[in-house]
Amino acid sequence: ESPTDLPSRLVIWHPAPPDGPLQGTLLDRMASIRSLGHPALAALLAVGPIDDAAWVIEPAPKAMTLAARLASGGPLPQQEVTRLLREVARALTSMHRRGICHGALTTEAITLRGNGVKLHRLGRRVDGTVADDLAALAAIGRAATEFDPSRGGSRRVIPAALADLLDWLDDEDPARRPSSASEILVALDAFPGAPTDSSDLFEGSGMRGRAPGERRTAMLLAAVAVL
Repeated sequence: ESPTDLPSRLVIWHPAPPDGPLQGTLLDRMASIRSLGHPALAALLAVGPIDDAAWVIEPAPKAMTLAARLASGGPLPQQEVTRLLREVARALTSMHRRGICHGALTTEAITLRGNGVKLHRLGRRVDGTVADDLAALAAIGRAATEFDPSRGGSRRVIPAALADLLDWLDDEDPARRPSSASEILVALDAFPGAPTDSSDLFEGSGMRGRAPGERRTAMLLAAVAVL
């Protein structure tokens, strides 16, 4: 069976080294991700050679991507953003502890399900870093909350705690940003009224609070207190 004949799957063709990864590197990555058994990771399905290069088969997304949700419904409500960041940060923490980085995390690489999220595109890059993943998480948080003027209406605002978290994630001084996904989890777990049931996750819209960009001190103090 040829890789291109497999239904409901995506085939990623990598260039030959040194521009692309070795087949053995991809095989190790696939085995490591599978060994985690994390429910939020769409594990690679197969790896194979083609000439001097390699291909990877990924499962095709079966649910709405975050990008599609934001395009059709606008910014997410606060609880949904908090839950989104928590679940992505939890998956990244699990990966990083095994020395694996996503490297290609975007709103297109996340699907939304009633019981949580799923991270896709895990076979796209093998040279990603923790810093890459945390920067991507910051961008995802901004995308999930910021208003798109082209959609019309007025600018939405978000609660202070969430705004502080986003300011921390993409602080203009890299040395002041979180250095690990686990730090972000600590801060999110300190949020008041964190949802425990995700059965209605990513449904509805609307936010209350303030516009981002003013304070992050409270968020930093919360993280330090828990640590």
